[in-house]
Amino acid sequence: MALSTCPKPGCDSHRFELVEADVQNARFKMYFVQCQGCGAVLATQPYQNTNVMVEGVQRQIKEVDNKLAWLTTTLTNIANRLR
Repeated sequence: MALSTCPKPGCDSHRFELVEADVQNARFKMYFVQCQGCGAVLATQPYQNTNVMVEGVQRQIKEVDNKLAWLTTTLTNIANRLR
């Protein structure tokens, strides 16, 4: 397996780190994947884990959907009894 190496000429470091960064004029914080040796930025990641956020919203939607289904059934039963 190849060993990842910093792409900056002359650095040759094989160690990297995740660093929180405030980017000027950006609406959100970011993470930089950067070389530990020279600080060259290799990639950026959103500060918030969007997958976790989406899963949370999906869970909430499912709960609301279940409650609405129960409410619909209950209201249908009440309407049928009133007839």
